[in-house]
Amino acid sequence: MVCMTLSHRMSRSRDHPESKAPAQKFYMYRGNAIRSLTEEFHVEDKCAADSVIAGALTLLLIDVQHGTLTWRCHLEGINKMIKLRGGFPDLAR
Repeated sequence: MVCMTLSHRMSRSRDHPESKAPAQKFYMYRGNAIRSLTEEFHVEDKCAADSVIAGALTLLLIDVQHGTLTWRCHLEGINKMIKLRGGFPDLAR
């Protein structure tokens, strides 16, 4: 959520001289989120946990907002995690 907030601030102040500070914080928090999700993803009973799926969805939304191409990787990962959980019907239970 912090990344999404900082991302929004960055997009609104893109041409402003003070936009550098939110960008630095954004990349720091984004890196922390990716490291944390990677650790969870490599634990067998946590790799498709709700928190990991939610984190990947958040990264997907941030990537789409920034227009980066890495959103496809996050979407593919989310699809795989949902399949590991038995698909959407089982995930919704």
